[in-house]
Amino acid sequence: MANALSRDIPAGAVIQIKASAFSKRHPPEARRVVVSGDHGGPLGDGFGCAALCSGQAIFGKWQKTGERVRVEGYQIEKIVSVP
Repeated sequence: MANALSRDIPAGAVIQIKASAFSKRHPPEARRVVVSGDHGGPLGDGFGCAALCSGQAIFGKWQKTGERVRVEGYQIEKIVSVP
């Protein structure tokens, strides 16, 4: 399983990370990541974006700050929006 949702995650999707992945309490808006799609395919960057891959890495940017981030597939709580 590549991610906790067992779904393909498209490039440009906004995903929300589980609160348990942080040491402090963060509101949902501060836990959102925009999945990057720099390689031009329909899915986001990282093997964690494909439901049937063995990898878990998902690459993107924090929606609030724009800072680049790498998250693991098991940290995903939900998909907030899809482009």
